[in-house]
Amino acid sequence: MLLKATPLRLILGCGVLLATLLGCGGLYLWDPLPLQIVRNATFDQFQRLQPRLYRDAPVRIIAIDDDSLNRLGQWPWPRTRIAELLTLLQAAEPAAVAVDIIFAEKDRTSPQAMLDFWQLSAEKRQLLGKLPDHDAVLAEAVRHSTTVLGFALSAAPSAPASAPPAIK
Repeated sequence: MLLKATPLRLILGCGVLLATLLGCGGLYLWDPLPLQIVRNATFDQFQRLQPRLYRDAPVRIIAIDDDSLNRLGQWPWPRTRIAELLTLLQAAEPAAVAVDIIFAEKDRTSPQAMLDFWQLSAEKRQLLGKLPDHDAVLAEAVRHSTTVLGFALSAAPSAPASAPPAIK
């Protein structure tokens, strides 16, 4: 037996539909933890049933992990080590290399920085001063590569920046 569609039933049905849509939209915007868990578990199950096919991607991520630290020494590495890695990467002819490291201060292991820490004779200071600056070595490696460096913005007031060095 079919029920006759009366105006009251139509209004009630539209109200229920509208309340359901608003409730679902509210849950979507609120995104509570139980809903996230259900969504992630459902996605995981879909991936188990029919996983995505592997496709070779043009992006490679080279991470500094525990094995790297065991082989190459503790962090931070001298800028010369980063320059060596960039030079090795350039041999593979990448389209670009993005370095997600902020070099905010001068390299503390640079020979010029050591002049301030070590009490040396004038002769040894002169010899140490002739060694290449680690920051300059890294800058030269970046200059001869397709490298993008990271940077950070700050809302704190700072002194006016000097003009950046010219790249030749």
